[in-house]
Amino acid sequence: MKSLEAVFGPNSALVEELYDQYKEDPNSVPAHWKNFFDEHEGKSVNGESSQKTEQASAPAPAKQEKAPKKESSGSANAPKNAQLEKIKGVATKIVENMDLSLQVPTATSLRVLPVKMMIEDRTVINTHLLQRNEPKASFTHFIAWAIIKA
Repeated sequence: MKSLEAVFGPNSALVEELYDQYKEDPNSVPAHWKNFFDEHEGKSVNGESSQKTEQASAPAPAKQEKAPKKESSGSANAPKNAQLEKIKGVATKIVENMDLSLQVPTATSLRVLPVKMMIEDRTVINTHLLQRNEPKASFTHFIAWAIIKA
């Protein structure tokens, strides 16, 4: 069986919460989820034990062993009373992308602009826009236009 995230995608956080609830009290989740988690853990369902689920549940503890290592590396910077929680769902993918973005080289460009000229140009443009009953232009508009043109 695949991991919960691979099976449920962005809904994996909900399923993980249900799974945590199931681990505390199996009868607290709906019957169809109880059957699903029983199969996921390799427990017998209707008196039968599935070999597929037993094999699939073997890799799961390995993943659980890796997670505390990541948390322990971050716990050195965390306050003593802080409670660390595993990031779940879509936020997991965001964190992965953020980590990968650290490897992307960055470039910085510097341009010297005569600000006085930009102020005067904005005044002329806003006067023209006012005559046409249109909204004013801001420096943000000019910067966005320059970025698009570049």
